[in-house]
Amino acid sequence: MITQSGYRLSRRAILGGGLGTALLSRFPARAATLKGTTVTFASWGGAYQDAEKVCYCEPFAAATGARVVQDGPMNVAKFRAMVEGGVPDWDVADITIDFLYAGAPDGLFEPIDRSIVDTSRIDPKFVHEFGIGCIVWSYNLGYNTKAYAGPNGAPKSWADLFDLKRFPGKRTLGDNVVATLEVALLADGVAPERLYPLDVDRALKKLDTIKAQTIFWSTNSQSQQLFVDGEVNLGLILNGRAYDASKKGAPIAISWDQSIQSVDYLVVPRGRPIAAAARN
Repeated sequence: MITQSGYRLSRRAILGGGLGTALLSRFPARAATLKGTTVTFASWGGAYQDAEKVCYCEPFAAATGARVVQDGPMNVAKFRAMVEGGVPDWDVADITIDFLYAGAPDGLFEPIDRSIVDTSRIDPKFVHEFGIGCIVWSYNLGYNTKAYAGPNGAPKSWADLFDLKRFPGKRTLGDNVVATLEVALLADGVAPERLYPLDVDRALKKLDTIKAQTIFWSTNSQSQQLFVDGEVNLGLILNGRAYDASKKGAPIAISWDQSIQSVDYLVVPRGRPIAAAARN
């Protein structure tokens, strides 16, 4: 569900103003109705969730009288367990497009009621039966600018990530197959238009060539911290995380060549009783 990006995204791009408020407004948007109600919002943590809090949650709370509590980081296994257990703790969650399409057939999300949620300002391709697109972002090749200031220049492509001679040092990749398999295949010469269906065996074989020099991260925050702490010289990182690391003083830059674009969606976990509670 990720796409090869043919253009530069200078930052994580919000798809339209008020998206979070729109989805949160799945609940009746009258202050008298929601006063005293607690809404739990789950996302990915860090500077990204801080921004969501300011853009989505605080305006919603001010407009409705509800109290919005932050939680996370978002975790697929936890999300599934909560819903399947019948008592989800989260009311609205920020999830990836991959989980949206994997979880929808399994009945993990409440349908979006278009009679309540105003989607008129949102590009229709980002409106799903069970979610509202909230951000476009990308997986990029990040690198330490101090480590690669020599004659070889900076790494630009995924093939450079696998070139241990020209670009020595520890590297990093996600421990999830999403993006990591695409990166390996692009590095191995597969054309973007021929990526799917993924040749998993070929991708794993390619990953084996740098496995000993790779630290695999589990969360986006971990990927950022690996660069901040100088534990890795190059690797897979989200563009927003690289930007935040740079703002905090880390010697990091990213290549936009072969960046892999994706989208996050805001969803309501199935079975969360707050909508009924809010109406009362």
